[in-house]
Amino acid sequence: MLTKLSEAVWLNDKVFSLGKSVTTYGNEFYVPLRTFSELLGAEIEYREPANLSG
Repeated sequence: MLTKLSEAVWLNDKVFSLGKSVTTYGNEFYVPLRTFSELLGAEIEYREPANLSG
């Protein structure tokens, strides 16, 4: 369950902190993607941008 401006989310009858609040734009919810994805079991990896300039 998500609520506007909430920093917590319920998943499988447990509450987890997102670290940042859920926001809305129009009729859509936006959540902190990294934290939310990790709660769902996804592995997040950051790669430094490659220097493509000449």
